[in-house]
Amino acid sequence: MMVEGKPAAGLEALDAGWKGLRADIELRVSAADEGGQAAWVIEDPVSGRYFRVGQVESVVVEALRSGASPSAALERVQGLGLPPPTPAALRAFLGELRRAGLCREGDTAADGTGRGQPGFWTRMLHGYVYYRIPLLRPDAWLTRLAPVLRPLANPLAVRALRYVGLLGVLLALPQAQLYFSTASYLLTPTGFVSFIACLVALKLGHELAHALSAKLKGLHVRSMGVAFILLWPILYTDVTDAWREPDRRRRAQIGSAGIRFELAVAGAALLLWSVLPDGVLRSLAFYLSSASILSTLLINLNPFMRFDGYYLLMDVWGIDNLQPRAFALLRHRLRRICLGWRGQAPEAPPQAPLMVAYAVATLAYRVFVAIAIAMAVFAFIGALAGVLVAALELYILLLRPLARELRALVTQRASIGSRRRTLATLGVLGAAALALVLPFERTLAVPGLLMHERLQYVSAPFEGRIVTLPPAVGTAVEEGAVLLVLESAAQRHALDRLDIELRHNRAQQQALDTRGSEGGYRKWLQEEERRLLAARAAAESRLAQRVVHAAAGGELVERHPDYQVGDTVAADVVLASVRQSPRLRVNALVEDRYSALLDPAGLTRARLRPWDTGLPGPEVVVAEAQPRAAESLPSVVLYDRFGGPIAAVQSGRKDLGADTAAALRTGSALQPRDAYQAFSFIVDLPAMAERIPDATPAWVELQLQPVSVLGQFLSFLVRTVSR
Repeated sequence: MMVEGKPAAGLEALDAGWKGLRADIELRVSAADEGGQAAWVIEDPVSGRYFRVGQVESVVVEALRSGASPSAALERVQGLGLPPPTPAALRAFLGELRRAGLCREGDTAADGTGRGQPGFWTRMLHGYVYYRIPLLRPDAWLTRLAPVLRPLANPLAVRALRYVGLLGVLLALPQAQLYFSTASYLLTPTGFVSFIACLVALKLGHELAHALSAKLKGLHVRSMGVAFILLWPILYTDVTDAWREPDRRRRAQIGSAGIRFELAVAGAALLLWSVLPDGVLRSLAFYLSSASILSTLLINLNPFMRFDGYYLLMDVWGIDNLQPRAFALLRHRLRRICLGWRGQAPEAPPQAPLMVAYAVATLAYRVFVAIAIAMAVFAFIGALAGVLVAALELYILLLRPLARELRALVTQRASIGSRRRTLATLGVLGAAALALVLPFERTLAVPGLLMHERLQYVSAPFEGRIVTLPPAVGTAVEEGAVLLVLESAAQRHALDRLDIELRHNRAQQQALDTRGSEGGYRKWLQEEERRLLAARAAAESRLAQRVVHAAAGGELVERHPDYQVGDTVAADVVLASVRQSPRLRVNALVEDRYSALLDPAGLTRARLRPWDTGLPGPEVVVAEAQPRAAESLPSVVLYDRFGGPIAAVQSGRKDLGADTAAALRTGSALQPRDAYQAFSFIVDLPAMAERIPDATPAWVELQLQPVSVLGQFLSFLVRTVSR
């Protein structure tokens, strides 16, 4: 309240700099506010914007419209017996009029701040958040079209559409499973294109419904076109003149016209889908109904963006400018919690708790949408574009509001009421900032295989009968010890046949005439003798392989349980294995997208967690980790087809032929679907090596060098920009 007897002293500067309101500004009576107080609307016919004010402000605006100075407007308020505003409050109100562009050109604020035009970067930033492109000035043809479509607004027609929609829902409910199973067709290219086409047609009808609803109430429809919210295109209809309508119920009818149109289309389409046979018409009915239902639920009724649901919520709650007022209450509530704020609340409506909850939900929704948009740009346009969009959204959602709030707190620092709360808040913020820059331990859990460093597989060199089996598991073997002896009748028969052919060849050479008349035949026999000798040497070598010796000393760790002495074994069947080293080789398989996080020199320690829970999970030192591309795995146990975590696909090998199906069953024709890097290192775990077979699957928790969250983010930016 202004101190009585001192109004002129505070208003002289305002009167001196005041140029007056624009002559075309209009003031209209509006519906009462949520507290039941009278309200007015200021209309800017040039920009098509409306500003809602209370009774005192309406008297001031009416006086200023008539050419009065601010001090004369204040006297008029006092003359009507209304509580006069203080000079500071009047100065703030005049500043709002200037910023809204309602004053004459050349007007400057008494405090020296002009209205001014926003800078280039500010306009660019606002354009990224929201801008629109008018395409039509539809008021003229809407005026001609409105009488033709007026019967659709008849109560009987509205009731008939409701009954049609209800009947469609009742008929579709028993076929709900079929309806939802049909939705999978939307994921096909044809289904997706058809869905988008129906969605565009629905949105055109949606906006036309808004325009016709406003025109049927005698209002002016300024434009129709395309708007962009965070680069996402939507159709829009400018029915701002709905603020001229003082009845909230009639304004709600304009705001809900698009939703009512889509619900009517959805109901009629459901009815047609329920009764039509399979074919083009039924598919069209499905697309229309699904597009209407999804767009209504996910977009139109969304109260967190400025779509129909937001304006309907304002009319239902009876609160104008819901989002700005809700965020103002949230800021005040946070100031009280964090700083013990003693400043006056911006307002005290009965729905204040509900408005604060709405502001929190809206903020969470905006963050979710911003993250989704940045991820979509990152995935479909490019990494650099995704980083730029994320940085821009970070500035819009966090940095810019935080800077504004800090400036406001510095200006109003006298209202800070609790030093303890302020210090606690600063401590929490400082701890959060410290958490960003302090290095933390990092671990990366990846699938891996525990392999013996040196392992000799005792396998059958050829098909034959077992004469001597490998010793029992746990037996220590020395270098050169006999591990397996086979006997092959086929190999012995081949050697005997070569001996017979060789003796026959030599007998023929001795029977030839020594005078040289058969010299050519003799040369052929000599060449054949050399061939038979080479074949016999190869056969003797193969037969010598029937005895398998230990290549080095070690311990026999596995033996095939299904073979006994005298059994016939096929070639290459592994009958036993000898561990020749107490150390293990760990093959950690890191997906390529994570391998950039790993510096082989930065790997210090790791924890091994075998899938067999009966085995220990030791922590080991990592030394000399050697990365290499993993085009195939040494064991199929890690493939998803065999219960592992690595997705597998068929390899591009062309040498499988008819054995492809069998190779897929055994895993030999599989390869990782994604690119992997194998980080291999040696660990000395003799006790564990004694207990596990080769290629034991395990999770390998790689403990990386400590790094801060900010450091990881900057490294990611550098990698992205460099790519």
